[in-house]
Amino acid sequence: MGPDNCFQFHWGNMANLIRRTLEAVRPRMLPKLVIVGAQKAGATTVFNMLTRHPKVLPPVRKELHFFDVEDQYGKGIRHYRSLFPTLPLRARRYITLEATPRYLFFSGICAPRIARHLPEATCLILLRDPVKRAYSAWNMNRTVQRRPGSLGVPDLRSFTQAVEDELAGKVQEEQHQYLARSSYADQVADYRRHFPPSRLLIYSFKSLKQ
Repeated sequence: MGPDNCFQFHWGNMANLIRRTLEAVRPRMLPKLVIVGAQKAGATTVFNMLTRHPKVLPPVRKELHFFDVEDQYGKGIRHYRSLFPTLPLRARRYITLEATPRYLFFSGICAPRIARHLPEATCLILLRDPVKRAYSAWNMNRTVQRRPGSLGVPDLRSFTQAVEDELAGKVQEEQHQYLARSSYADQVADYRRHFPPSRLLIYSFKSLKQ
């Protein structure tokens, strides 16, 4: 090993030691608020509004997909924590949050996982007129681009055809289940089973706009 490589090796070890020391003193935060959905009901707007507040520190990105994607959930809560900012010195003055609208649609697995790993967090559910929500989701999928790592799948059908296909049981892509995603009753019920009223907020898209 040459001098340069030796220096890089020791510096890398030193950097890891410093990082571990800092994390022991100032660990990563966990969200106090989780915006769980619904899709196309204002989750992005609320997330962007809240993270503009100087005391709200955002995660590495809005949609973390930790509780709904098995490969991510399998990485464990330590990985999840790594996606959030370091605890500030005046910790009581700051919070962090996340927003993954898919958590509502997959309420059966996400609600108990969130309740287990984030016992102090509040879940926010945003609901929109079911038909308008379904149409908005279809309209988004018309122009969605298929990118590596993206969950989006383009939908080239008309809205009428998409609805007819779903009613006939022909839907294959989970992202194209427009009617199922607008069937909120069972999804909300799952969260009510795992969260007390004090930690579950439910608002309508209409009230958000007002």
